[in-house]
Amino acid sequence: MHFKPDYTIKAKARLVVCGYSQIRNVDYFETYAPTTNTKVVFTMLMIAMRHQYKVATFDVSAAFLEGVNDVIQYAWIPAELCDNNNKPLRVKVKGNWYGEKQGPKIWNDKLDHILKTMGFSRCPSMPCLYLYKDNENIMIITVHVDDGLIVTNNDSLIDNFMTAFLSFVQKAELYRDHRRYLGMDFNINDNNIIVTQQQYIKEQFNNYNTKVNTPMSSTTNLRTAIPNGNNESLLPVCGRLRYLADRCRPDILVATGEISTGGANNPSDQHV
Repeated sequence: MHFKPDYTIKAKARLVVCGYSQIRNVDYFETYAPTTNTKVVFTMLMIAMRHQYKVATFDVSAAFLEGVNDVIQYAWIPAELCDNNNKPLRVKVKGNWYGEKQGPKIWNDKLDHILKTMGFSRCPSMPCLYLYKDNENIMIITVHVDDGLIVTNNDSLIDNFMTAFLSFVQKAELYRDHRRYLGMDFNINDNNIIVTQQQYIKEQFNNYNTKVNTPMSSTTNLRTAIPNGNNESLLPVCGRLRYLADRCRPDILVATGEISTGGANNPSDQHV
């Protein structure tokens, strides 16, 4: 389930092409597209807190439909979606499309062009990070695919940015009061910024209701624990725990690492 920053459900319905049928160097070339990381996000929030800057987020709707295809391609539209005597229809792909191998790169190239046209400079070491600065104003933006985080010293600069940005894309939404980014929720006031992932925890761990009031013992050695073939793999849950540990819950990092050791296949009862 996908949520918008204001916690309303984000409904998605997409017509996706079969990217697996594309041939390298014929239907696509480069596929690389950068993604931001939590270090960038936390650094931006620290700057905002230190200087009392404004924070906002934005979301680009149907970002992968933006941009122009970099090669000539054709696709078959399913017969169920065509008014073609119940036959599939062959079409030429003009723009970008969900499912294309180069889709993320085409969108990122367009985004980079838009922001540079608007006066932003791209960070050479963090390609998702952009800076706008004049004599009085400063705006820092990081973009993770189609989700953006804004930090600025001038509140009106946020509205000016969105007005200009919307002249380049079909649709984008700005969120001021509800701040949700990369699965993290920001509660911002004059004194601090609290980062939580309560919604993610509720979604992912609702079935885990066993409560233990003490942390894992420092003398526990799961490497000597006896595997139990009746226990399901802990690999999926360890991945979700690591996602939390790398963002808002560093206190569970050691325990998560220990459980991951030997927990992938036939984990012991002690692992569980």
